[in-house]
Amino acid sequence: MTDMKPFTVLFPAVAAAALFAAGCVADGSAPSNPYAWRPQLPVTATLDDLATGNRPLRSDDRVTVTLHATALDGAQKIEDIVDGSGYITLPLLNDVRVGGLTTSEAEKVIAETYMKNGIYNKIAVTVVCQDMIQSQTYSVTGSMAKKGLFPYKEGMTLLEAVIQAGDLNKFANGTVVLTRNGVSTSYDIDKIKRGKQEDPPIRPRDIIEAKQKFL
Repeated sequence: MTDMKPFTVLFPAVAAAALFAAGCVADGSAPSNPYAWRPQLPVTATLDDLATGNRPLRSDDRVTVTLHATALDGAQKIEDIVDGSGYITLPLLNDVRVGGLTTSEAEKVIAETYMKNGIYNKIAVTVVCQDMIQSQTYSVTGSMAKKGLFPYKEGMTLLEAVIQAGDLNKFANGTVVLTRNGVSTSYDIDKIKRGKQEDPPIRPRDIIEAKQKFL
C-alpha cells in the first residue's frame, strides 16, 4: 500500500496535465481564423443599393476616408484596406471598425468616435469605397449659372462643385443648401470662399441648391 500511495497522489496531476496537453493540441489543430470575418452581400441588393454604397463594407474593400476638421486645416485623406476583422486605421484613433457598415454609416461612426474621444469638437467625414459601383454624379439647381447633373470626383467639396457649375448667378443670395439622404444643411458660399466656414465634402447623388434673393 505504501508503494501505491505516491501513485494515488500524483495521478490527478498527471491526468490534468495530459488533458491540458490534449486540449492544446486540439485547439492548435483548428486555430480560429481572424480573417474568416466577411459580411456577405445581401441577396436582395439592387444596382441602386450598390450605386449608393448601401452594401456593407467587407474585408479587403479599399476605402478612402477624407477628414474635414476645420476650414483652415483643409482636408486630410487616408487610404486603407478593411482588414479581416473589419477595421481600418485612422490618425489619432488607431483602429476603427467599419466592417458591416455602409459608407454613410461608417462616416457617422468615425465622426462620433473622433468627437467622443475629445479629439475634435466637430468633424465632417467622407468614406468612399473604390470597390463599390458608385453613381458618379451630383445635382445642381436653383440660382446657379448652370443646372443639371455634373460629374463627381473623389474628394470634391461643396465649393468645387459650385465652381464646376459656373458659380452662383446674379439672382443668388449666397446661401447654398446641400441635401443628402433627405437631410439638408445650409452654407454661406461667400464665407466658405473667405475661409470663414467649413467647405464640406460632397458625395455622389448629393443635391446642391443655390437660394434666390427675394425680389
